[in-house]
Amino acid sequence: MYEKTNSSQISFEDFYLPFGGHLRGDNRWVTLAGEIDWTGIEEEYSPLLSQSGMGAKALNARIIVGALIIKSRMNITDEETVQSIAENPYMQYFLGYEGYTGQAPFSPSTLTRARERLPADMINEISKKTVCGKLKKKSPQENSR
Repeated sequence: MYEKTNSSQISFEDFYLPFGGHLRGDNRWVTLAGEIDWTGIEEEYSPLLSQSGMGAKALNARIIVGALIIKSRMNITDEETVQSIAENPYMQYFLGYEGYTGQAPFSPSTLTRARERLPADMINEISKKTVCGKLKKKSPQENSR
């Protein structure tokens, strides 16, 4: 079952780090998180998931698509992607978490299943847009068109 989530970005100053300190605003994952239209991705992604109400709750679009972006940008395996996310508070922030967990957010097989559910052209388009910086949020003027 898939439930839409609030895809708004918390400020990096409010991201909880159990060991103290704060995230740096100039980190590449913090910067990229603010540039991506997560709401638009949610609108494209959620219809592809079962709405039957049966089965385990699906991860939200930001986590799945964000993990695929991390995997693509880092050019790493599914296993390395999950491990990197578990170890990196900046990546967890990028995925929309409110604080650092230190735990794997999902199993590597989740990424395999996500690629099976998402059309290849959608994954390719997201990858291209991310690399070219075209997943940017729309300005208020663009939204009113």
